Amino acid sequence: MPEPDIDLLICGAGPTGLAMAAEAARSGLRYRIIDKAPHGAQHSQALVVQARTLEQFEREGRAGDLFEYVR
Repeated sequence: MPEPDIDLLICGAGPTGLAMAAEAARSGLRYRIIDKAPHGAQHSQALVVQARTLEQFEREGRAGDLFEYVR
């Protein structure tokens, strides 16, 4: 049987799926994201950013990017 070209299949490209992809990449896993939508969202539907989300962004070194974006 041939070796699969991915380690992880992520179903859904929403916040949870993208967070999973980021963690997979940090762990060196090969992944593929599939989603039923034909294209990505044009605008964010988020009204707030939760504290835990900011902690994750900080862990990834991206919290500053978020603050620069919203200014």
